[in-house]
Amino acid sequence: MIFWNDSTYTQEHSIMRHEPLEDVLRRIDETWNSLMPTNNGFVPIPHPERYNLPPQMLDGDDKPMDDYSVSVYHQLHCLHAILRSWVAYFYGQEQKDLFPSHILHCFDYIRFGLMCGMDMALEGGNAASIAAGQRCGTFGLGTTHVCRDWNTLYQWMEKKNVAKSNKRC
Repeated sequence: MIFWNDSTYTQEHSIMRHEPLEDVLRRIDETWNSLMPTNNGFVPIPHPERYNLPPQMLDGDDKPMDDYSVSVYHQLHCLHAILRSWVAYFYGQEQKDLFPSHILHCFDYIRFGLMCGMDMALEGGNAASIAAGQRCGTFGLGTTHVCRDWNTLYQWMEKKNVAKSNKRC
């Protein structure tokens, strides 16, 4: 896969034009939520004790759930949360939805994911950045990456979307 800039997920043009915050956040939420499967990245694992899994999460009634989060969807949730927080900050608004500890957790969690995935594609300059006068550094665009099949995971998650509990922590 070759990476190309896609401002759909950042709403860069809307932010730079200072469109109303509510409109920008609504569009950001729509695009980021489109990446999430029906059950927001949770998948039921019946009899989780049969596998070497971490302890079960508890629902709102402190009962064990058979739902487990698939890491890539947790990572996407974190990027979405960081983006929402940054956009609110950029607009001079206090971020009321998320606690600073959640955002800090998200930075650390994404760091773990990047180090685990360790994409080793070699990135260089690209015509647009060179034309703009950027002589060093890279945007990472136009580089070929070896990727897992996103659509296969998404379709599998959709098939498994009947989680036992709709209650979330």
